[in-house]
Amino acid sequence: GIDPFGLSVLNVANKGEGEGATSSPPETVVKRLYFGAARSAEVYSILLNERGDFAGQPTLELALPNSTLKPWRIVWDTNGDMIVRAMPFDFNLIATSERIEIPFRFHRDAAGLWQWVEE
Repeated sequence: GIDPFGLSVLNVANKGEGEGATSSPPETVVKRLYFGAARSAEVYSILLNERGDFAGQPTLELALPNSTLKPWRIVWDTNGDMIVRAMPFDFNLIATSERIEIPFRFHRDAAGLWQWVEE
């Protein structure tokens, strides 16, 4: 299983075919829940139906370029890029006085894959 760490919902255009397609008419908008994995440096998504329930299985969307960090917050900019804020996380419950947070920007390419944008 996947331990979710950081959640975000994105409305995406349904192409009506292939992975993530639904019974909705082509070119309609569907919702996907994006979440980081607490035990890896990966971001997954899962399709949500009209009621907000899971529809299908989680899909691996991307892996962070730094495998020692965990994606803890996912946000979207006005261009549709995904900003994944990552931090070290080892399931230690001791609070630290400083939070180390590193943002990573990803842009969806023409094939629909998330590509890391080095800044």
